[in-house]
Amino acid sequence: MRRLLPSICLLAACSSDPARIDAPPTVTVYDRAMQSIDTRVLDAEGEPLDLPVRAVAVSDPAVVALGKNGELQCASYGDATVTLEAGEADGPTVRAETLMRCQLVKEIMVEPAKVAFTLKPDAQGVVRPALSDPLRIVVVGIDGQPIDQADVSVTSEDPTIARLEKGAVQARQRGATTIKVAAGDKVTEVPVEASLVVDDRLGLVIADGETHGIPVEAGTYRVTVGSDQPVEVSFQGADCESDEATAHTLDCTLEKGGTVRVENPAIFGMGGGPATLNIRLLQRP
Repeated sequence: MRRLLPSICLLAACSSDPARIDAPPTVTVYDRAMQSIDTRVLDAEGEPLDLPVRAVAVSDPAVVALGKNGELQCASYGDATVTLEAGEADGPTVRAETLMRCQLVKEIMVEPAKVAFTLKPDAQGVVRPALSDPLRIVVVGIDGQPIDQADVSVTSEDPTIARLEKGAVQARQRGATTIKVAAGDKVTEVPVEASLVVDDRLGLVIADGETHGIPVEAGTYRVTVGSDQPVEVSFQGADCESDEATAHTLDCTLEKGGTVRVENPAIFGMGGGPATLNIRLLQRP
């Protein structure tokens, strides 16, 4: 049986009448192990007495089970008030109450398990925050059933990148962080990534044999290209390139500034005609 605080008598003789029980106002428990709430019995002068303290009642036996010898055991998730009593059988007794919080959590399920954003600057170049759908959080008790009234805390490792707003994740700038959902002694982590749109064009026309270039700074990028005829995509300044195709998704990291190049190659010296394409370039976390 675990005890939370030592119970001792500092006087040579403990013959004074008990005046009060010094007990913690709240005891939080995360498992079904037997518990005894460690306390001190004090006399009117505040001196400790060598008297036993017993748990004699609980407000909700479905949450906290009380054994015949006063032992306590969490039976389910929830709170229950424990009544404590101290004193000799043939002498004065005192009582006190302690709240036992049984935080019996098996797991926390969160949907989505990962949140990704694409932030796009407005016409003035200002990046506005973006909001996800609300997180769906289910706390499961040790009996395998959802807990309707579970105490859940949701925090962000870096609120400057993303934070919680009315149950949803709000991305504030490009970057990566983690949303932590905690209940009892369990924690579930939700990765968050926010990418920034560098270029986004529909119907871009590249003449036969010509190249369209987009200058970029050092960083990690993803470019997606869809074209009505084969084009080549590459990153100048890094070993990232693709063969001729009508659809491309290319990821690349540049140690320093470079250029994203989309080329409409001439075939054997004979023009294949202009290429009409859609292109999106993202800077990733």
